[in-house]
Amino acid sequence: MEPRSNISPVARKRVERAVKFFRLNIDPDLVRARLKVIDAVQEALDQGDAAEAGLFAVRYRPHSFVASEFLRDVAPQHLPTPQVELEWLLRALLDELDLELRLNELNPDKFLNGRINELLWSLGVLWLDPPAGTPANLDVFFAKEEVDGLIRPLRDKLAAHDGA
Repeated sequence: MEPRSNISPVARKRVERAVKFFRLNIDPDLVRARLKVIDAVQEALDQGDAAEAGLFAVRYRPHSFVASEFLRDVAPQHLPTPQVELEWLLRALLDELDLELRLNELNPDKFLNGRINELLWSLGVLWLDPPAGTPANLDVFFAKEEVDGLIRPLRDKLAAHDGA
């Protein structure tokens, strides 16, 4: 990782210090992980799956910055929109919620209950104030996913608190 050529000298110095401090270019695990992402993006592009290539650049994924920079250089038209990024995040959170609900059903656990509650609150916050689109868009999304009944009570509590 290197700073872009068009940044100020002060910003360049900060980037160089961060890269050195976090050993971003010498830690084999970090370098390997970034290379895997680049290879996966290139493979998706080679297979003609631009949508898949763009998903690697979703800001909520590990090493998405590397995927974004790679796509910006080779296929900027495939960078994800904020709406695509939000949908990816919502699906990831719902997949996690589904797994934790199933595990908790099999073996109720205080830790899992806490994680489930955190996920529901996170989804409630996103519903109330989404980073892309509108809450009405999420009304439709959560109804389609059949989870609006789980999340709505928390979203409504947040909304009531904001209005107080």
